[in-house]
Amino acid sequence: MVDYGIKDKVALVTGAAGNGLGRADVLAMAECGCKIAVIDVCPSDETIKMATDKGAQAKGYVCDISKMEEVSATVQKIKEELGPVQILVNNASILTTVGMFLSIPVEKWNRDVQVNLIGTANVSRAVWPHMVEQKWGRIVMMASIAGTMGGLGQTSYSANKASVIGLGKSLALEG
Repeated sequence: MVDYGIKDKVALVTGAAGNGLGRADVLAMAECGCKIAVIDVCPSDETIKMATDKGAQAKGYVCDISKMEEVSATVQKIKEELGPVQILVNNASILTTVGMFLSIPVEKWNRDVQVNLIGTANVSRAVWPHMVEQKWGRIVMMASIAGTMGGLGQTSYSANKASVIGLGKSLALEG
């Protein structure tokens, strides 16, 4: 195993309840020896079990990242139970609104923005002060080539991922 210098760091991965990139991120963090928090709108029991089977300390939290109050309370609970978040993997995202631009109901478009962009900003905002206080932190933004090239029938997703890329670049300049 390669030593990435993150052993015993507290890592928060969003959107890792399912069988996708979030889970893969959790398992990679487990192999690096991180303490892991997973937040998702669904219970992440299976992902947590897989991480603990690798010897990691891991806990799951049900949280809707589009709601700042929930995010703040969850990040505080993580701090109390595992320690302050030092690594954030902003993985949570939805791709449920597929269709040509004018055929997408405004309510669905707005929900995509709430989760994919505002949710990502909410979690980043909640952990940022802890990283500043520790003078150490890493934020990983999971985006998509759709954010740089667009995608037919993916106006909402592409616009959100372009925004996430811009948010990540701006946070890097501020940090």
